Amino acid sequence: MKIVYYSLPCFADCDFPLVRELQRMGHDVYYFLDLPCYFLNSTLFSIMHQVQAYGIMPAITYPELKVYEDYFSMKKMWVVNRTHEKALYPLNISIHYRLAKMIDEINPDVVHVVGWIDTNQCFLYRFRKRMVLTVHDPFPHTGEQSFRREFFRKLSMRLVPKFVLLSDCQKQDFVTAYHLRPSQVYVNKLGTYDCILRYPVKRMVNGKRYVLFCGRISPYKGIEYLLEAMKKLHDVYPDVELIVAGGGDLYFDYSPYQGLSYIHLLNRYIEMAELAQLLVDCEYVVCPYTDATQSGVIHTAFSMGKTVVATDVGALKEVVIDGFTGLLVPPRDSGKLGEAMIELLSDKMMKRNMEKNISEMCKTKWSWNEIAETYILVYKA
Repeated sequence: MKIVYYSLPCFADCDFPLVRELQRMGHDVYYFLDLPCYFLNSTLFSIMHQVQAYGIMPAITYPELKVYEDYFSMKKMWVVNRTHEKALYPLNISIHYRLAKMIDEINPDVVHVVGWIDTNQCFLYRFRKRMVLTVHDPFPHTGEQSFRREFFRKLSMRLVPKFVLLSDCQKQDFVTAYHLRPSQVYVNKLGTYDCILRYPVKRMVNGKRYVLFCGRISPYKGIEYLLEAMKKLHDVYPDVELIVAGGGDLYFDYSPYQGLSYIHLLNRYIEMAELAQLLVDCEYVVCPYTDATQSGVIHTAFSMGKTVVATDVGALKEVVIDGFTGLLVPPRDSGKLGEAMIELLSDKMMKRNMEKNISEMCKTKWSWNEIAETYILVYKA
C-alpha cells in the first residue's frame, strides 16, 4: 500500500517503530513530521537550532534526526518546518496548503494522521475519505482542556471516517461521548518504545539505589502523591532515593521536599541518552497518574526491562498487569502507592519474575509486527 503518515514530534517514539515495521512489510510509506518552533523537543530528539526557513524539507536536514537513519529508511521522510508560533500566520497556512498539494501528487491509498487535526492542518481534510486518525488521548487530561482543542476535536469527529484508539476500555465511552458509530472506531495497541535501545548504556556498579519518575510534568501526573509515598518508603529503605526527571511547571508546592536528601528533582528536558542511563540504573519506574489513557513512559520502561508501579487509571491496566508486569494501586492514594513501592523492593523474586514476563511480552503481545498488521486491516476496511 501507499501510505502517507503525518504526525508530531511528541509521538515519534511510537511512530518510528511503526513506520519501520510498515516499511519492512513492503509498504510505501511517506512520513511527514510537523515541526513547529514551539515543539522542537520530544523523547527521541531535541532540535538545537531550527532551520529558519519555511518549507517541507528532507528529515535528514536535521542532524538530530539523521542519527536514526540506521533505524528505519528516511528516504521518504520530510519535516514540515514552521518557524512562527501562531497557527494562523500566513506562512503556516501556506505550508500546509503546499503539504496538501504534495499529498495529492503522491496519491496515497490512505492518509494516516496521528493526533487531532488543529487549525492550519485543516487542509488535510481534503483527504478525509481516505483518512485514518490515531487517537492517543480520547479525552483531555486534567489541566489540558481548552475551547480551541475541543472545537477541533469535535470537528474531527464530524469529518474523519475511521478512528483508532490504543486501548479497548475507552472505546464505548468514546463512541457515546462523540456520537460515533461503533464501526468507525477500531482498537490497536502500542508496542515497546525500542528506539531507546540504540543508546548504549552500562549499569553502574555500586551506584545509589533509586526509583524513577520520568516524563513531562503536568497536573494529571500525580507527582505530589508520589512524593508523599516516598516518605513512607524512606522509613523502610533509607538507602533508596527518588529521582523525578522531566520538564514542565510544578503545579503544586514543592517547598516541603526541597531539603530532603533522598528526593532529587531534574526539572528540565531529559535527553534520550540520559533517560536510557536513568532507566538502566533504577530499581523500577513509578507512574502515579491521577488520570491517563495510556503511557509512553511505561512502554519505554518495558523496553529496558524495567517493571512499573502505576495507578489504575485509563488503560494502564492493559499493560501494567497487576502482579505480572507490575503493580497497580488506586489513584490519589499515597498510602497504597507507598505500600506497593515497598513491596516491589522487598520481594526480589516477584520483581525478577515480572521482568521476565515483560521480556516475553515485548517479543509477543507488544510486537510491532502484529500492530502494523492491524493497521493494514484498518486501512483496507
